Amino acid sequence: MPDRTHGEKRMEELARKGIHGRVLAFYDRCIRDMSAGADLAILDLGAGSGHVSLWLAAQDCVGSVVAYDKALKYMRELPKHPKIEKRSQGSNTALPFGSDEFDVVICRYVFHHFEQKAESLREVRRVLKPGGLLLLSDAVLPDHSKSVLNPLLHVREQNIGGYLTYHETLRALEDAGLCPVLWRPYTYSYESFAKYLEAVDDEFTDTAQDVGRLVAPVLKAKLRRAWAALDARVRTEMRVESGDRGIKGFSYDMFDVACRAVPVTGSD
Repeated sequence: MPDRTHGEKRMEELARKGIHGRVLAFYDRCIRDMSAGADLAILDLGAGSGHVSLWLAAQDCVGSVVAYDKALKYMRELPKHPKIEKRSQGSNTALPFGSDEFDVVICRYVFHHFEQKAESLREVRRVLKPGGLLLLSDAVLPDHSKSVLNPLLHVREQNIGGYLTYHETLRALEDAGLCPVLWRPYTYSYESFAKYLEAVDDEFTDTAQDVGRLVAPVLKAKLRRAWAALDARVRTEMRVESGDRGIKGFSYDMFDVACRAVPVTGSD
């Protein structure tokens, strides 16, 4: 049995906390409000192993799902389904789809991986039909904590573009022609700092084990030192809890947002 990726482990953790079910309930409410019995065409952007794609395909109001992810290994793990088409070519800033092709685009917990967020959102707007929905779920950080912690994310995981603040997220959506119509905030907590550090080990699942054994402890030690040196403002904003052996856990804010694609008038 292949090693589980960090994303798969996080999905299991979200499911245990009940967060994953509430996110899907939010998506369900939004797509059913707009479906009116229609067979919706949906793009699952950053589909990973297809947890959301498979859920979408089971909904009676969904006609087709395109599961898009650049990682071929994830696409191979997604089982075949008559409603699901797998795609991996192109990029977040040059999606391999026509304009006005989808009723809904879902972007769940991958927005922070995008390095060119503005360009990616403009591509989402392009492939959405006028009046279509973007359903976006991700984390937001206060400005000071974002500036301090985003560099540490690059130590913990590869392919991280960084988190935005609440206001930066709203501005990016609106600038791309995506008007937020429904916003659901919630909180995610790491009760164990060791669990937060597991992402370092997961980065080496596809490399030689001896490399992971050598490099992972060094990266973890670097992260422990950096978090131990966080200033009081970050500790307050991230609700850091201290224990006998340093940081015990912390929390940060997350959101689900439904955005309507604003009809384009005139040239872009």
